[in-house]
Amino acid sequence: MDALPKDEKLSPHELAVLVSIMRNQATSGATVSYRSIKEDLERAGFTPEAAFIALMHLVQKNMIIEHDNGYYSLNELGKNWILKNEDQFNLKVKLDLDIPF
Repeated sequence: MDALPKDEKLSPHELAVLVSIMRNQATSGATVSYRSIKEDLERAGFTPEAAFIALMHLVQKNMIIEHDNGYYSLNELGKNWILKNEDQFNLKVKLDLDIPF
């Protein structure tokens, strides 16, 4: 599979894994541990099983690379899909403007 179509839909837990890898992958060649991804997904309300399943799907879709010892990184297909589908990501922090003074 050379390219995923722009309209390829990912599950919410697959999107959460991509977000976790984007947040934790410091440089283009860096890897992110399964533990970090799993903890990020748990904070987002997903189970450890959801993290594992999403990682398997994303590897099968050739969007991420599984490295030795449970580390993952985005590959070019994954990066390109993110850029073509950035509208699926929440890119703005919600500000709490109701702060009592």
